[in-house]
Amino acid sequence: MKRSILMVFILLLSLLAACTAALPAEPMEHKTLIPKLPGGLTQTVSVEQPAVIAARNALAVNRGIDAATIQLIGMDPVDWTNSCLDVQVTGQACEQVMTPGYRLIFDISGEQVEYRTNLAGDVVMEAKLESQGSLPNAVLLTRVQASETWLIPAEQFQLIHLDEVEWSNGCLGVEKPEVGCTDIIVPGYRIILEAQGYRYEYHTDLLGEVIVEAAAQQPTLGDPQLVWQAVSYTHLTLPTIYSV
Repeated sequence: MKRSILMVFILLLSLLAACTAALPAEPMEHKTLIPKLPGGLTQTVSVEQPAVIAARNALAVNRGIDAATIQLIGMDPVDWTNSCLDVQVTGQACEQVMTPGYRLIFDISGEQVEYRTNLAGDVVMEAKLESQGSLPNAVLLTRVQASETWLIPAEQFQLIHLDEVEWSNGCLGVEKPEVGCTDIIVPGYRIILEAQGYRYEYHTDLLGEVIVEAAAQQPTLGDPQLVWQAVSYTHLTLPTIYSV
């Protein structure tokens, strides 16, 4: 009798072991270790666009330095208004065609340098800041007004375009509903500034005593917000030296 009970017990244990073996194993958690950089930073891999590489190489050649020492600190997509990427080069003709590209800001040992490119990076221009002392006073006063209007530091407003214009009326060519304009020719300027990725168009008289905002906060110049009229205008080459 005892032997029979023992045999039954052994048989039950065998069946229990077989069932346990048939159960699926618990999933194992696999973790991929990511190397840590000093300061707790995680290692990352980045692929630079051709435009950045082309601009950095051009800057390295111009300065005679190693491209690896040049740090990219800013990059903005921009629709340039001409084939010269809105850089005025003395003696160089520019096609008036919209050119998508980038504004790149590089740092060289604390010095910031701006380069402009098209999308492919096969057109690269260095844009140096203009000398404020050689600009018409109307431009400087317009920067101040733009700063006060849009609460952006005046030094961030970069002069993109400057035309000497004879406005067809006292409103400097800006037609607004229910605003009367004196019918008199007013010499002045058409000024286009850019700050924080937006463009601002202003019309002024020669002295900057009258400043009228014609179009503001446009990612590109595109279709104007206001229609302006002028008897004549002359594009002025900005008093700066640019290099490619």
